[in-house]
Amino acid sequence: MDPKAELAEFVMDHLGRNANRSAAALASAIAGLANIFTAYNDAQERTGNWGGMLGNLRSGADLLDAALPLLRERGGPGVAAVIEMGEREARFARLVEDEIVRLQAGESTAL
Repeated sequence: MDPKAELAEFVMDHLGRNANRSAAALASAIAGLANIFTAYNDAQERTGNWGGMLGNLRSGADLLDAALPLLRERGGPGVAAVIEMGEREARFARLVEDEIVRLQAGESTAL
């Protein structure tokens, strides 16, 4: 077996042993937060990569929108902070999206 296939099998085995709906929802929420914070970092660094930032904001918020209901239902007390942060950042990500769209159109910001 070649090394790439061996690594893929090793990872798939790990994911299969640890798979359940709550773990998948938590992973989705974490990935969504990572996407959003990547966009925030790009904004802070003034990269001007509007498309990349919008893509990360939208995909991050979408991942959170899908994951948070299941985490609220089945996540337990250990994920309360993730839920709270996810809700807050999904809302702010949508505001940043609107801000980027305004800036791209050459309009002044609403702030």
